[in-house]
Amino acid sequence: MLSQNDVINVLDETIQEYFEKPIDLLNNGSGAKGESEYIIRSKPSYIRTLQDVAKYIEKNLCLRNEPSEINILEMGAFLGVTSISLAKAGFSVTAMDIPEFMTNERLQLRYKRHHIKMLSQNLKTNRIPCEDDKYDVVMLCEVLEHLNFNPLPIIVEINRTLKSGGLLYLSLPNIARLTNRLKLLLGHSIHNPIDDFFAQLNGKDNMVVGLHWREYTANEIKYMFEKLGFLTLESYITSDTDFLINSSLRNAAKKVIYRVMPSLGFHQVHLFRKIKQPHVNFQFCDATQSK
Repeated sequence: MLSQNDVINVLDETIQEYFEKPIDLLNNGSGAKGESEYIIRSKPSYIRTLQDVAKYIEKNLCLRNEPSEINILEMGAFLGVTSISLAKAGFSVTAMDIPEFMTNERLQLRYKRHHIKMLSQNLKTNRIPCEDDKYDVVMLCEVLEHLNFNPLPIIVEINRTLKSGGLLYLSLPNIARLTNRLKLLLGHSIHNPIDDFFAQLNGKDNMVVGLHWREYTANEIKYMFEKLGFLTLESYITSDTDFLINSSLRNAAKKVIYRVMPSLGFHQVHLFRKIKQPHVNFQFCDATQSK
């Protein structure tokens, strides 16, 4: 298993590569600075994800001897920081994201250099372009909240692509977090500001899929996935990304609150096991079928 030091060393090496050779996903010349800031802001999340995935693989897929025998699909890989770090650790990794990102030649070259397979697909098609029972692990990190359509069909697709007994690692914001409750108490919105709608369509910002259309409570997530063939193995709420910008005094107050009421934390993490194929018969019409 990757030790904490191993995770940090591999991640630091991967991040340094991005700083030295930015990707600029949308090829508009303005992405490099924003991507670097995003990576720095997301580092606690990267560390947590890599440590979790390595730990859960060792604990739950112990019949496998070599990391190269573990097939991992990361959906919504974005800049590929997690995928590349896992590939450096020896796992067999496939990175998947929307065509607008995956057609970037710099990203393609970086994936190729690290022997990472690529899937280019928009999830609104409700399809993952691979055969049944292919992956040991599927990762869905900070993706579900960005879907602007009914997520149930794509959850069924995730189930289809996982081997029997395979693992789904899921992380996303906790809609019931402390900051959201305070915003509502003060009469403010907990959703993206309206200016983000304009930013999504201006062609200059990497906001094409940056909006949060639907966030969830932890109980909603468990209910939804358990209805579609998954068993919850572990769940927890964390606040590891909520202490990066605010003042020291405010952070100290948050730490006390989170210690007393961890359910108010910023992020939620779930580990599911595929235990069966769901028997569903979704009926689509023009209003529900993604185009």
